[in-house]
Amino acid sequence: MLFPEEIFVKQFLPNIRILLTHELNNKGFTQVKIANVLGISQARVNAYLKNKPEKALRIINRLGFNLSLIHIW
Repeated sequence: MLFPEEIFVKQFLPNIRILLTHELNNKGFTQVKIANVLGISQARVNAYLKNKPEKALRIINRLGFNLSLIHIW
């Protein structure tokens, strides 16, 4: 069983970053700019962009957060 902090770090945070990365990319931000905004590497941004945002949203919803109420997702 995972502690709440582990769930946040291993499941919630990466999937939120995937959604944010896709949203910023859709708004025209470069990968370098996205990396600076999120405080991650450009390589990580590239990896996040290879993930499907729908899958990330499903995982977040499964954790008990309903982000479908937020208009950007």
